[in-house]
Amino acid sequence: MAGTSILSPLSGELKRKILQSFWSIDAEDLEEYKWFFSYYEKKCKNLRSATGVEFTKLSGKNHEDIMKVIDIIWKSGENKTSVERPELRSILKTHEEFVLKGDSALNTSINVALRLWTTINFCEDADPDISPGSVEWNDTTKLNEFIASQFKPAPIRSPTTLSTQSTAQKTGTKMDGQFSAVALQSLHGIQTQVATNIVNHLLYEDSEENGRILQVFMSKPFLEAHKQSNTKIFPTALLTETLTTLGILFPSTSEREHKKTTKYVEKYHAEICDPTNNPFSTPGFEHPAISSFSYWQVRLDDIYKIYRSKPTSLWYRFKDFRDPEEWLSFWMGLVAILILTFVFGCISTATAIASVVYTYQGLVIAKEGLAIAKDAASSAVASASLASVSAAMSSGVAATTERLVRKQF
Repeated sequence: MAGTSILSPLSGELKRKILQSFWSIDAEDLEEYKWFFSYYEKKCKNLRSATGVEFTKLSGKNHEDIMKVIDIIWKSGENKTSVERPELRSILKTHEEFVLKGDSALNTSINVALRLWTTINFCEDADPDISPGSVEWNDTTKLNEFIASQFKPAPIRSPTTLSTQSTAQKTGTKMDGQFSAVALQSLHGIQTQVATNIVNHLLYEDSEENGRILQVFMSKPFLEAHKQSNTKIFPTALLTETLTTLGILFPSTSEREHKKTTKYVEKYHAEICDPTNNPFSTPGFEHPAISSFSYWQVRLDDIYKIYRSKPTSLWYRFKDFRDPEEWLSFWMGLVAILILTFVFGCISTATAIASVVYTYQGLVIAKEGLAIAKDAASSAVASASLASVSAAMSSGVAATTERLVRKQF
């Protein structure tokens, strides 16, 4: 039976078939799943990128073939997702689209289908150095167990290691109600980025090249679809925790936060919690303790400790209103220091100006003194010259008189 190439754009009818195949959803409004289908089409196009090896190895190159793989997983075993990969390959070979295909080609088709269904980067011969976040499903582990292993709950940290900023942030204490993605950006310059792989949810990175980035998996409909599905391919607690973190990070308790949330939705086609249906948008709603999280406890605690730390710049410090008294004390102290600095600066400047004036006046007086001395010296020289001339004239007169007298006698 002819199908639609996996590289072709998705029609509305085909999108509804995919939702029905993946989660048994009969959707009338496809807008709710805009992010998911944007992700789906992008991943399909990526099969042609680079060397195109994965697309060449695909045993089924139509959207219908992808849905066939998911349908077989649905029907396999009592727990729906308890199938192992060799069993899945054997079932696929009984279908016309996959008959006479080798294990490598079948594995590639399985990987692509699971990648689109779960957002986890399933690959054959996965190499994290070449394809970051890639994983390879083996032939000995059941599918649901393998997926759960990607989110292995971290051991609960002790009260002395969980958010050690102060006693108020220890294990059994509720999180600050102001903790949100907007606060992280305002206080510490942390930008939120859409995670296209659920494994990267709440992954924080700080680099000179990209700055501070927090990855967040933002598709609420995707999470709810898996949570309500009969195929428990993800641990239910994992989905619940992920939805809770979205509610915490993107509340709409203020107009500013609502605008910020709307901006994320428009920029990334993100499907975040509806502010009108988010309990964390209610002022005073009690936030859970970090210790109540299992799958995201470590990452959430790391982010929360950054949130509780003091901002690293004056601009971020200016916007830190979490403790009004501390904020007022800090800025009053800073203003007082600036005023004193200004006053002492003015005094120093006035002193310097006065010193310059006095020095200049001294130079003027000295210059005038030199002029007077020069005039006096000139007068003395003139007087000496006049005296010499007078003496010479007197001597000449005397000599002349003496000669005249001698002639007469």
